[in-house]
Order: sequence, then C-alpha cells, then structure tokens
Amino acid sequence: MRRLSGLPCLAIMLLSVGTARAEDTINYASRIGQELTIISAEGLDTSEAVIRTEHRRASAKSYCNDYLNDNSKKCIEEELKQPKLREITADCEQGNFTDFFGNSYTFGGENDVPEDSLEAKYSIYPEGQDEALEPNEASGYYTLMGLYKALCPASVTRTDY
Repeated sequence: MRRLSGLPCLAIMLLSVGTARAEDTINYASRIGQELTIISAEGLDTSEAVIRTEHRRASAKSYCNDYLNDNSKKCIEEELKQPKLREITADCEQGNFTDFFGNSYTFGGENDVPEDSLEAKYSIYPEGQDEALEPNEASGYYTLMGLYKALCPASVTRTDY
C-alpha cells in the first residue's frame, strides 16, 4: 500500500510516485497515523476531482500507539470518532480545493524560487486570505500540498514543495 503523506521528507519521496488509487492512504493532518484510506478517486485533474476515504482501525491504532504512546482501545475508538469529512474535492482548472475538515483553499501555482531554496515551491491560500501559507507543518502547508497533488497531480510537477 502506498502512503501519501503530509510529512515533508515522506512527501518529497512518496508523492512523486503518481496518482492516488484505491487502498492508498492520504494524510488528513501531519502526525503519524493521521491518515485515511482512499476508497475511490474520480475526475482527478479536472474541475470535479474527488477523493473518497474511510478511517480504518489500523491508522487510528498507529496514531494512538506511535504518536500518543497510548495502546488502549479507548484511544483508538476516540480517534475513529473524531469529526472529519470523508472526501476532499478540487476544481483543478481554477485551483480551488478542500481539506478533510471542510476548509477551502486556492492553489496559487509554482513560485519562482531556486531549487535549493527553503521557501515554498508552491503557493496555497486559505479561502478569503491574500497571504500564502508558510512552508511548515504548523500552517498545514505540506499536508495541503499532499491533498492538492493527490487531486490534481498534473499541477504539481516538483517533488520538493
């Protein structure tokens, strides 16, 4: 099973492999185990791109065990109940997309920065804001880049965001 991850080093290596497929996983946040299993991906690279997911016990267990250091069944059940949407969508032609919490963003395209720069290689704007996200996990930049690349793979040609 391929993993589409929001973690920067994993994103660089794994997101370059191609298009989202059923049974792949995709991160909804940046911590280990904060991932959902893709059950369908339709209309990728179009104005009606959609990825549908489900939250599986194995991912919740990984989050509890590996991130929270909590091996209890209660932790797993609570993580499975956490509110999140089961699908993300994009209009790849306009650059608009959503995350698993219902937030909307606009993909601003590639920035003109040197290959070795630590600056963001792409711009992502939260809905209603004129300032692009900083390229760090606190802003959600890497997770959001993973979501957009999964929905609109032709728009993200660089493997280092």
